[in-house]
Amino acid sequence: MHKKLFVITLFSVSTSFAAEIPVDRWANAVGGREKVAAIKSMYREAAIAVGGHEGSIKVWHTADGKYRKEEHIATFSTIETFDGTNGTVQQGAAPPHKMAGAELEQSISKRFANSNAMFFVFFPERRRGSVAVEGDDTIVLKPEGGIDWRVTLDPQTWLPKTMVHKESDRTINVTFVSYETVEGIKFEKEIHRSTGDPRLEATIRFTKTVINPPVDGSLFSIEPKATDTQSAADSSGHWEGTIQAPTAEFNVELDLARNPKGEPTGSLSSPAQHLKGLPLSDFALEGNTVSFQVKGTPGERAFKGTLSPDGKSISGDYTQGGQSIPFTLTRTGDARMAAPARNAPIGKELEGSWNGTLEVDGKQSRLVLTMSNQSDGSATGNIFKIDEGLEIPIAIITQKASSLTLDLKVVGASFSGNLNPEGTELAGTLSEGSLRLPLTFRRTATGQSRK
Repeated sequence: MHKKLFVITLFSVSTSFAAEIPVDRWANAVGGREKVAAIKSMYREAAIAVGGHEGSIKVWHTADGKYRKEEHIATFSTIETFDGTNGTVQQGAAPPHKMAGAELEQSISKRFANSNAMFFVFFPERRRGSVAVEGDDTIVLKPEGGIDWRVTLDPQTWLPKTMVHKESDRTINVTFVSYETVEGIKFEKEIHRSTGDPRLEATIRFTKTVINPPVDGSLFSIEPKATDTQSAADSSGHWEGTIQAPTAEFNVELDLARNPKGEPTGSLSSPAQHLKGLPLSDFALEGNTVSFQVKGTPGERAFKGTLSPDGKSISGDYTQGGQSIPFTLTRTGDARMAAPARNAPIGKELEGSWNGTLEVDGKQSRLVLTMSNQSDGSATGNIFKIDEGLEIPIAIITQKASSLTLDLKVVGASFSGNLNPEGTELAGTLSEGSLRLPLTFRRTATGQSRK
């Protein structure tokens, strides 16, 4: 009896010791626990390229898990903070809002993303949460109240090779391309971020790293600016006008409003192009300057203009494909924002991303269909046109067993198809007016992993 107990205890100790080996290898490869333990705060700057556009990132981190991130890409800007307990985010000039639910869970773990994971993994006496080792090269960290962050080490260097986590129905995969040494500690120099959505594939190159800069507690919160809500001009309403292209003039209608949370929202319609209610995003309101874009690739189909002193017109530039052309809009009344339809939930076999290619007049158009169930029990989805950088919302999703119908009201089109028994293909027809085109969507690798 005593012999057996001794063997079990010995095995337990040995397993625990072995589990620490990948963590120790990582710590030694970075520069040693002693050097990392001396870090109390960090400041980093990076250049980011995503969807054909370039931007910048500034981020502050503390060893105890506070952070502030400022990101600017084309007309899009966001500030994200976490003070150790609460998270806040602000997009453009919209009022900041507190994170909750899944957004807060992601932020709790995001504070230990990339190199910052070493603050959580290397020091068990500091951490609140868990660290698990899988095999010889994989470490899964989960801060208390957060989500899993899976780190795979490169067996040649024992530095992180990939970091993977989930955000809603997306798998975020970060690949570490190169490293640099700053004050004897190795940090990532270039990383590639993949989401399964082609428009959001990003390359991030760090250009500056400062260890132990002075930081003030106010960095980790966002105070509303007076210009955000008090001095910004009111651009809400129904607007009609023209975009003056070199060879033609296009009539457009825009509806700008605020949702129940007070955040800017809007849509674009163009009767001549059979467009009705394309969603707008990335709003910024500063003084009499207003900017936004049709939802899609950052910086594409972007409007930036000035509201007249009487508030009755907006004039400025519309940017698409790297070219800017003038536009003029006149306010004609109140915004005409239709409430979105509420769709019944879809089966798990349809959730995720699907790739398809549509051929029209000998030209191929690459598409990504994404569908998911929301926390309120409703289903939503969109089709992203990769080559045009345009997101088309799905107004109505109807599933009957393996049959699926998608109503794309904003472009006057619909898709009807059937899911094959293997759950890997949606074969059907895209209809637009009298036009009928065959279209097959195939589940992406990410989607297959969720089956």
